[in-house]
Amino acid sequence: MKKSTKLGLFLFLGMFLGALWVLLSPLPVASSQGEKPLAYEVNLGIEHPGLLPSNPFYFVKEWTRNVRRAMIFRETKKADLELVILNERAAEIARLAAIVPDNKAVLNSALIAYEVSAQGLLNQLLSKNYRESGQLDNLLSRITEMTLKHYLILSSLPEAEPAFTGGFGGHSPALNKSLAVLAAVLADDPTNVSGFVSQVRKITSLNKQPWQSLRYAEALNRLAAQLPLPLQPKIFHLKEDLLLNFAVEARANSFPLLLAGLVPGDLVTRLVSLDELRAKIDDREFKNQLSLIRQGVLRKLEEDRQISSQAIDQLVNQAKVIAGGLESQKSLPVSAKGLLNQTKFYFDQVASFKEQAQEGAALGQASLALASAKGAAYSTWVAREDYENELDFIKNTYDGLVSAGGDQERLAAVERKIASLADFIQAVTASGINEKTETLLFNVKLELLSIAAGTGQRR
Repeated sequence: MKKSTKLGLFLFLGMFLGALWVLLSPLPVASSQGEKPLAYEVNLGIEHPGLLPSNPFYFVKEWTRNVRRAMIFRETKKADLELVILNERAAEIARLAAIVPDNKAVLNSALIAYEVSAQGLLNQLLSKNYRESGQLDNLLSRITEMTLKHYLILSSLPEAEPAFTGGFGGHSPALNKSLAVLAAVLADDPTNVSGFVSQVRKITSLNKQPWQSLRYAEALNRLAAQLPLPLQPKIFHLKEDLLLNFAVEARANSFPLLLAGLVPGDLVTRLVSLDELRAKIDDREFKNQLSLIRQGVLRKLEEDRQISSQAIDQLVNQAKVIAGGLESQKSLPVSAKGLLNQTKFYFDQVASFKEQAQEGAALGQASLALASAKGAAYSTWVAREDYENELDFIKNTYDGLVSAGGDQERLAAVERKIASLADFIQAVTASGINEKTETLLFNVKLELLSIAAGTGQRR
C-alpha cells in the first residue's frame, strides 16, 4: 500500500474517531439535584469535559488522544499536547467528583490515569531533545497556573483510604506527580523560581476566595518538599506571605474560622501550615482562635480515620532532614538553635504518643516538629539585607496608610513597634538573628495589612 494511502486512511480514522467522540459526548447540563459540586469552582478553561471514565465509550476518547499524539512530531508541540490532555483529565476528575462522589473505583481509575499522564509530561519535559530546545522556560507560566488549579481539585476530592492517599489529604500519588512536573521546571533553571513567585502572586491577587491563601500555602509546602534545598528560601518567603494574607483575612472575620476542618483539602499539610503561622502570632486572642482551628482539623482527621503511621513518619522524616542539614553547619543563629531544641523535644513526644497508640496526638506533635524545623531553617535563610528590605516595605506601607487617613489609634501603636523593629534590625549580625525580631516583623506587617484591609487597600 502506498504511503499516501496509508496516511489517508490514518487521517480518516482519526477524523472518524473524533466525530464519534463528539456524537457520544453528553451535552452540558445544569447541576442535577443529586450532584455534589466541589467546594471550589476551578476554571480550567474547559466548558465541559465530554466523555468521562464512567462512560463505556470512554475508550473512544483515549483513542482520539493517541491519534493526536501520533500526528505530532515536534518535541515542543508534544509537550503542549500533554499539557492539554493533563488538564482535560483534571476536568474529568472534577466532574466525576461532582456527579459520582461515592464511586471510588471510577475516581481512583481517573486519578491513576492522571498520574500516568503527569509522568508522561514529566518525561517529555526532561527528555534530551526537549531540554536542548530551550522551550522549557516558556511553559513555566502555564504549568504554574495549571498546577495550582489542579491542586485545588485533587486536594478537594472525597476522602480515600489512607493506603491510597499515602497518609495525606487529597490523593497523594496524583498530587505529588502534578507537583513533580512544576518542581522539575524550577529545578532545571534556578532563575525560573523568581518567575514562578511572580506568577503565583499574580494568580492569588486575581482570585480571592475564602481560604485560598491557606490552601495555596499548603500547595507550596508540598512543592518545597520536592525541591533541592537551595531553591527553597524564595518558596518559603512566598508561603510566608500567603500565610500572612490568610491571617489578615481571618482577623477581618471574612469567613467562619471554626469551619477549617470542614474545608476540603490536604488537612495534614494544613495542620503544619497552621502551626507555622501560630508560632509567629503574638496576639493572644487570635492565637487562641488558630489553636481552635488546629483542634478542629485534628478532630476532622480522627473522625474520618485519615491519620496513619505513614503520615506521622513522613512529617517526622521531613523534619529530621531539615534538622540534620542545619546541625551540619558550623554556626547557627541563636533562634535556629532554640528551634532545633524544640524540634528534638517534639520528636520525643511523637515517639511517646506512638508507644501509647495515640496517633492523633502523635500527628499533632509531628506537625509541630516540622513547623519548628522549618522555622529554624528560615532563620538561616534571612540576612540583614532581607530585614532591611522588609523594613522599607513596612515604612512605605505605614506612610501610605497615614496619608490615606487610616485608623490613627492603631497606626500610633504600630509606629512604636516599627521603631523597636528598626532597633532590632540595626543590631542583627550573622549569628545574632533572633526569634523576637522575626516575630515582631511578622506581626507589624500583619497589623499594617489588617489596617489596610479595613480601608480597602491591599498589599
